[in-house]
Parts: sequence; structure tokens; C-alpha cells
Amino acid sequence: MSGESHDSAGLDPAAAAIDVAGRARELVALLVVADADAEVLAEVGLLLDAAIDRLRSHRRPPGGISPLDVGRAGGRLFGPVVGVGNPLAPPMVLERHADRVEGRCSMSRAYEGPRGYVHGGVSALLLDEVSAKVPELTGVERVTSTLSLRFRRPVPLEAPLLLTARRRPGERDVVDAAIAVESDPSTPLVVAEVLFHRLRPEQVRRFRAGSGANEATGATT
Repeated sequence: MSGESHDSAGLDPAAAAIDVAGRARELVALLVVADADAEVLAEVGLLLDAAIDRLRSHRRPPGGISPLDVGRAGGRLFGPVVGVGNPLAPPMVLERHADRVEGRCSMSRAYEGPRGYVHGGVSALLLDEVSAKVPELTGVERVTSTLSLRFRRPVPLEAPLLLTARRRPGERDVVDAAIAVESDPSTPLVVAEVLFHRLRPEQVRRFRAGSGANEATGATT
């Protein structure tokens, strides 16, 4: 993204949010690998102070839905995995098929756990997200109940990754998912078994009101 023109004229709010998130994502990726002296970092800090001050008065209330998500197709704009408006998201690009869903992304060194590899907790986040998008669960109000992972090999940073998820045959709410390097899709690095809990209507109402369903179900989002 460096060196590109960032002319905001004519951008709609969603496009502007995506543009800013892309810059912030690049900033984070550079910050964690920067070998800069204190003077450079202090200068960057002052530049960021101005941006922080500019945005502070524009926060929506906790639990509030962004107006940019209303009627939006393709997932939440600010979601932590696929949200192109969220600088913390890779972001993952999803592709739905009749029997499975695939996700593609690469992880910068901001997500490093073991030296040179993706943190295991981040792998769990990616697998939870792609599992929730399997075709058979589309339109079903549900939350993740259990997420069981088996780490077979480390997941490399800055490599194109392929995530796959499909519902287990004969199991209504169990999904099998895996992470592989895109160039070697037959060698899973991390595999997951994900069990979803279908919400009752009253739980859905509480979720939408912002109170969550954990108290009644023990499930997590």
C-alpha cells in the first residue's frame, strides 16, 4: 500500500473505512518489525496522537451496530477475521461451495507466536470463523459451543493459507475444519472439530439486545 494515492474525494463511508483500515493494518505490520530508534518512534507516536484525537469523538455505543453493516452482504465490515474495515483482520476472503467453505489469507508477523509461525490462539480464531460459514448453517442462529484443535505442524507466517470447513456427515451441528498452506492443501497443519449450539428464539432476542446467551447455554461467540 505504500506510495499509493489516498484521495478521499468521492469515497462513501464504507470505502473510506476500508481505506483507513488498510493503512492501519500496514502500520501494525510495520511496527512489529521496525528496527527504528527512539526519535523515529516518538515522531510516529505524535502522528498517531492526531489520528486518535480525531476519531475519539466518533465512537458508537458499546453493542451498537454500525450503520455501515446494515444491509451489507459478505460479512460484518468490522469483523475481526473477514472485516475489511478492521485493521486487526487479515482479512480472510471466503469462497462458498455446495459442500464446504474455503477461506484464504496470510498472517503478518503481528500474529507471531513461536518464532516465524502463527500463534495457536490465532489459528483457533480463524478456524472458528470459517466453520461458522459452512453452507448448511447459513441462516441458522447459533453460537460456538466447543472448539477442539489438534496442532499437527506449525502454521507459517506471511504464507498464503487455505482454510476449509465442512459439516460432518450425519452430524447436524458438527463441523470439521483445517488450515493448510495453499500450495499444499492435502497436508493439514491444524485440524478442528467445532460443535455449534442452536439458539432458542428467546436467546436470539437477548443476543440481539446485547446481553448474550452465555448465561443460559454456556456457549461462546
